[in-house]
Amino acid sequence: MANYFKPGEIVVIKGIDLGGKLASIVPSRIVEDSELRTVLYTCEGTPVTGWNPLLERIDDPGWQIDIKPKKWLHTDFVAIHYPDRMYSVWPMWKMPEGKFQCWYVNIEMPMKRTVERFEITDLELDVVIRPDLTWYWKDEDEFARLIELGYFSEKLAAEIRQTGLDAVACLESRSEPFNEPWPEWHPDPEWVTPDVIDPCSVKLD
Repeated sequence: MANYFKPGEIVVIKGIDLGGKLASIVPSRIVEDSELRTVLYTCEGTPVTGWNPLLERIDDPGWQIDIKPKKWLHTDFVAIHYPDRMYSVWPMWKMPEGKFQCWYVNIEMPMKRTVERFEITDLELDVVIRPDLTWYWKDEDEFARLIELGYFSEKLAAEIRQTGLDAVACLESRSEPFNEPWPEWHPDPEWVTPDVIDPCSVKLD
């Protein structure tokens, strides 16, 4: 039986690359968590460890995660993950104004759950959906370069692009979560910015 977290709990989101190397550590707060979906909130000012560009990491064979944390700046976002989808949908708000900025489709391997945390492998190509629901691809040049370098096989690359188109189809049919009032959502005012996560406390297995 899965270990579901309660709303308001802070959990660790561990980013890993396709080779299994630790790429990022982010503390996020649970909004929803069930067998149907997991919704995570990350606020401006959240301390993030790593999160370096993928091309930068794979171009340096000796790259190791920088244990000095940085702050997530300029936006708040909610990441909506579904167990059967190879992407998450992020309603994003420009901060400090709190104005809805976009829907961001983050293409990634299906999120994995452990007893203590979640694990995500980002797949570089993304879709940005403006408030008027027009959309565009993000990071296409980087994605093409990663294919050239052999990081993504042609088969996986085609699957990644199709995943983005599947998300757009979901948008165009106004399916969940695009039929929900996320642009008007606000976090619990008692939720404070999470503390730094010590990389040494995050198991790599």
